[in-house]
Amino acid sequence: MTEIQNDGRRLVSRRAVTRTAAWSVPAVAVVSAAPAFAASTTDVGYYAITAHCGAVAGVINSGFDLTAGAAGLPAGTIVAINSTNGVAVNVSAPTGVVELGGGNYSLSAGLAANQKITLNRLLNVSVATVTTATVILPAGFTSSGNPKTTAELRYVDSGVAGLLGCQVGA
Repeated sequence: MTEIQNDGRRLVSRRAVTRTAAWSVPAVAVVSAAPAFAASTTDVGYYAITAHCGAVAGVINSGFDLTAGAAGLPAGTIVAINSTNGVAVNVSAPTGVVELGGGNYSLSAGLAANQKITLNRLLNVSVATVTTATVILPAGFTSSGNPKTTAELRYVDSGVAGLLGCQVGA
């Protein structure tokens, strides 16, 4: 209860202070927990993008393999494929991969644990070039498994009358 002093001012009782403190602790706990939850990320572990050469000196159906690790890869993972010399990258995208344009391809559904998809270049016979694929995880995902995030194909002069040869790079 509240006590009244002789000069007419009220003092706050101990009970009121305790009740106010008890109600403020849960509010502070909820507010301080929100930023930690908002900043959380999901670890996808190890995954790898690798390059492979195809048929006929490696220039037909050469491309890239994306392999998920034990945790799988989430929908929205992007494989960005770029070539030097302004050469267009024509890729055969498998089911479950959406072409976003500009050489970017996105997983429309998650890639299950230890599964692989292949993105093949249809043909490269125009000029010597380097084609690079880079994997970009969507926001909220990270990898602590030291993933292989970039792969490279090199199309070089094979030494046979204008034919290109394929080499797997770093």
